[in-house]
Amino acid sequence: MKRTSTFVSFLLLSCCSFLQLTQSSTNDLVDDICKKSPNLGECRAIVLSNPQATKYDIVAKMVNDILARATKRLIYAQRFAIETKDIELRQKFVSCAKTYGSLVDYYIRSIIDFTNQKRYELVGEKLIFIKGEIGRCNRQIKNSTGRGSISLSALNKKLQRFIDIAVAIVKQL
Repeated sequence: MKRTSTFVSFLLLSCCSFLQLTQSSTNDLVDDICKKSPNLGECRAIVLSNPQATKYDIVAKMVNDILARATKRLIYAQRFAIETKDIELRQKFVSCAKTYGSLVDYYIRSIIDFTNQKRYELVGEKLIFIKGEIGRCNRQIKNSTGRGSISLSALNKKLQRFIDIAVAIVKQL
């Protein structure tokens, strides 16, 4: 009986020590990555969503998230272009849809390839380019008041902030 309780005590202490070390290394990774990020809170949420991930894993996941988010923006821009009655606004949405189409079909997919090849300098360069293209779309619809322009603009800004965090992490690789 004495041996069993000693063993259980040892096991509990080992588990607690392991959990503490894991938590400590996760916090170190978060601090290491996010202190250079433009948005500490959002960066922490991204890193903590997968505490076992390395910086490389986080970048790969973020690039895939950027593809998914850009694809959604493409769909929104296409839908708003179809739905709007304002001809000038329709042209702006069509232009944004074309921009997102090229980002999704070519640029982001090339970033995924560069990420898989561990060519992080090119990943960072392409991400900065993509952010600029999203900004160009935003400037086109910026002063529009039609349905969809405000929500697409807000989504674009969110994606740009997300890309800023990805670039900050890529620069550390």
